[in-house]
Amino acid sequence: MLQARRDLEQLSQRATERATQRATERTLVFDLLADPDGICSGGSVFTRSDAIAAVANVGVPDGDGVAQPLLGGAAQVLELTDGFLASGHVVVLTDGDEALFTTTAMLEMQN
Repeated sequence: MLQARRDLEQLSQRATERATQRATERTLVFDLLADPDGICSGGSVFTRSDAIAAVANVGVPDGDGVAQPLLGGAAQVLELTDGFLASGHVVVLTDGDEALFTTTAMLEMQN
C-alpha cells in the first residue's frame, strides 16, 4: 500500500512537471513569434496559415541555447497557433474569409 502511494505521488509529480514544462514552452513560443524577428520579420501582417507554418517551424532553445523543433504533432501546432492568435501578442486587423493579423510589437514599431 505504501509503495502504491509513492508511485501515485511520483506520477502526480511527473504530470505536474510536464504541465509546467508545456506552459513554459507555450510562453516561449509566443514570445519568439511576437518578437520583431519572429512572425512579422518578413512583413507586418500574417494570416492564420502563416501562423501555423511559423509555429511548426519555430526553434525553441534547449538548455544550451540551441534551437530545437517542437516535439508534438499537428494537434499541438494548431493548439499553439490558436492560442497565439488569441493572445495579447496579436491584433486582428481584418475579419473575413482569411483574417489578417499583426503583433502588438509590430504596431508599436510603426507608431
